[in-house]
Amino acid sequence: MTTKRAEVLLGSGNYFHWAYNMRMTLARKGLLAHVQDVKAEGDITEAWLVNDAKALGIIAQGVELQHQTKIRSATRAIQAWGTLREFYNRTTLHNRVTMTRRLHEFKMDDGASMSKHLDAFDELVVGLQTIGEPVDEARQLVVKEKLLKEYERLEKKDTTTERAFKVNAGRFKGSKGNGRKWDGPKKNAGDFRGKCFKGNQPGHMKRDCPVRNAGGDDDAVFTVGTERLNGWLIDSGATAHMTSHRSDLLEYEALDTTMEVTIADGKKLTVAGRGTVRLLGLDQNRTKMVDVLHIPGLDRRLLSVGKLAERGLNVEFQRSSCVIWGNASAIALGKKIGKAYM
Repeated sequence: MTTKRAEVLLGSGNYFHWAYNMRMTLARKGLLAHVQDVKAEGDITEAWLVNDAKALGIIAQGVELQHQTKIRSATRAIQAWGTLREFYNRTTLHNRVTMTRRLHEFKMDDGASMSKHLDAFDELVVGLQTIGEPVDEARQLVVKEKLLKEYERLEKKDTTTERAFKVNAGRFKGSKGNGRKWDGPKKNAGDFRGKCFKGNQPGHMKRDCPVRNAGGDDDAVFTVGTERLNGWLIDSGATAHMTSHRSDLLEYEALDTTMEVTIADGKKLTVAGRGTVRLLGLDQNRTKMVDVLHIPGLDRRLLSVGKLAERGLNVEFQRSSCVIWGNASAIALGKKIGKAYM
């Protein structure tokens, strides 16, 4: 018969949660007394020793491997229990200060659920109570209310990001219109041997000129967000998708090597990492943007026309609007305001 490992393993920061679960496990097996009372030598029986060994085994299997060295010399369950309690439950001034600071600085972490944060908070409260620093109900409510507000803020931010491509689909059911669309040079452009009348460069005609199709010195930019700097802007000059917001990115990967990008004003910004962004389109399907660069200090979110083209998406510029097309349907719509598409 094999002994089932504990569901909660003792690590570096979960002693109080682990201790409660371990007591319940030992109680269920009728072994709780082996970590509560010191048995007099004259009262020890062979049956008691067998049960004590079982209790010791359960405790040892409930500790992460790297922490088992602390109890390796223990021969009785109560010895192992006392060693772990003394190590993780020090009632020193330093421990009190550290845990109190954690309480005051407790906040939401990106990517974690609300229930996980509440469990971590309750663990901290129990720990403070154990070392003689009980947290009154009012203070607990204040911290939990702060957590709830922070959670709602993060949820709202995620929703705004997902809806950055969501506009009125009814406006673009039908033909693609007669706007200007840049799919790259025509396939037969390489057969032309003369010079372009627009850019005065050999190898292509005026209709295929990158200078002409770039729309002059002004990059074609538009956003479908609710605010100018909070939405995603399509930039014909950007070489990659970019964002300054770490919370926008899924499947995040920090970069080990130094990489820099130069923005419009000539300033160089360091790339911190990259990840994936999923945006909600007109057809209610999520469009996945990969290799989005995380650049702290960037003042807006950018989607690269070149990267969109690599994904098989076409950008069509019209007189007063701009559309991103998929295979046969519009994915996103921008509106022209001044020289930019907003």
